[in-house]
Amino acid sequence: APNSAAAVVQGDATLRGNTLLGGGGPLSTALFLSDAAASIEANLIDGAQAPKGLPSFGIRGFGGAPSVHANEIRSGEGMTNRAVVLAMAAGTLSSNHIVAEGGQGGGSRAVELTDSTTAVVSNTIVVDGTDTSFHVLSAGLVAPLQLDNNNFISLATTAWCYASSDGTDVGTARNNDLGCSNLYNGSGVHMTIAALEDALDDASGNVAEASGVATPLESARLVDDGTTLCAVARGGRTDAEIPEGDIDANPRTEAWSIGAHELDGACL
Repeated sequence: APNSAAAVVQGDATLRGNTLLGGGGPLSTALFLSDAAASIEANLIDGAQAPKGLPSFGIRGFGGAPSVHANEIRSGEGMTNRAVVLAMAAGTLSSNHIVAEGGQGGGSRAVELTDSTTAVVSNTIVVDGTDTSFHVLSAGLVAPLQLDNNNFISLATTAWCYASSDGTDVGTARNNDLGCSNLYNGSGVHMTIAALEDALDDASGNVAEASGVATPLESARLVDDGTTLCAVARGGRTDAEIPEGDIDANPRTEAWSIGAHELDGACL
């Protein structure tokens, strides 16, 4: 298989429910897509361990229009890892959990696109790395048609949510949680949500995850085992010390919920 790939897919094949690990060679790759209009769904895809000083890849692809949906995609443990690399492709990345691991060092790249309009929609995208890392890195005169509904999580020292080496903007940027130290670098550099949404024609509903750790009463991500808010719901305490909004900035409604990311069954 090309460059130590565990699997190669061409044409309109379907790959579903597999575990793919990179071959461990010079370009350790779990899945190689060659001019594919394939459906890649519900797989575990891991670039595995590349030789020292060399990169590893979860998916590499050239051409075609693949649909990559609901997979766990990991870059593997190489140098300057890439979880997904697509060139000259016009497909869709949707509902995946994409992790670019720190590995042997260097900056990691979760999604790297070259001359590609591939839509990036509803993914959780995690990057780690000791140098500048990228959640979505684009090159060429076209860029993703959509960058919508993604959750960007950065464990890297410095990370960009979106960057283009050729100054190209995405078609849409809507409803993303941009948990990155640097938000956006396209035709302009935008470091705040307001600046990003003012600059792009179709950008709205984005939020930026706050940096640092807040104490429970300072944070909408209220930590509670049910006792505080249950007491409020039952009339045993006042609600003065409880944030008005939940983690999604939506008003809390009675009976009180302890937040979008925690269970409130104890109150029911």
